[in-house]
Amino acid sequence: MKTLFNLFLTLRGRLIFLSCLATFPAMLFIFYLAEKERSFTFQNMEEEAEHLATLAAREHSYQFGGAQTLLKWMGEKLLENRAISQFRFDEGFLTTLLVGHPHLANIGVLSKDGDVISSAYPLSNFPNLSDNPAVKRALNSKEIEAGSYVISPIVGRPVLNLAYAVRDPGGTIYRIVFSGIDLQWLTKLAKQVDIPKDYILLIVDRDGRILTHSGFQDEGIFKMGEKISELSNLSMHGSGKIIKLVDSKKKFFLLLKPMPGVPGVFVVSGLPYDRIYEKVNRTFFRILG
Repeated sequence: MKTLFNLFLTLRGRLIFLSCLATFPAMLFIFYLAEKERSFTFQNMEEEAEHLATLAAREHSYQFGGAQTLLKWMGEKLLENRAISQFRFDEGFLTTLLVGHPHLANIGVLSKDGDVISSAYPLSNFPNLSDNPAVKRALNSKEIEAGSYVISPIVGRPVLNLAYAVRDPGGTIYRIVFSGIDLQWLTKLAKQVDIPKDYILLIVDRDGRILTHSGFQDEGIFKMGEKISELSNLSMHGSGKIIKLVDSKKKFFLLLKPMPGVPGVFVVSGLPYDRIYEKVNRTFFRILG
């Protein structure tokens, strides 16, 4: 300490001190600029993820919108022909309708108790679907309701059911019409979307269960049907973002947005957190350098 004090008393020591004092504000300013640039880079990547989610939600909402329009039309026809005893859609007619909607695994009509009355997919028996999440929600709603990820007991494939309770003018439920979005078909469509490198795109239900997955490829990560509880929590708020740890190794930044016009269905976009960390730090050190 005494040596440093003696050095400070010399002319050389004072010049060194003054030089440090003069450059210190400039160094602080450089650090400030670097940190601002790093924050801007992260914000830019976050905005890009949000933009991707918005575009994907808009694009996929068309497939859901087509199924919703079909269910509304079926409901109207059932009410128009209610006076005709035992009127129902013929299976052959439903099969023809299904051909025109390749994104659907099945369409059909249920009684108000959930018994299958008719189905486009051929049946050896007629199961009761009263426990189906979409049907249960439709019974308490006047809108078309989406269910959650299920393996359909009718077609034996992963589907997301939509259901609509057809009510008479007095509000009494007459029939329930339903459809099943074919998740394998939807996944093929999602994989055709050109998204930025390293980004991931998911469609999830209100339970946080993955319906489709495209983008970032890593075997065993983000599989169809997998439940991400953190996304379920976000879905209750309608939107949000999280840092998700997967397999105790990989972190992902994920951003969730609702699918327009389809309550209970959400689009999630994001990318591996180490990619973000690497890019923002590269920006930081480039400014310092």
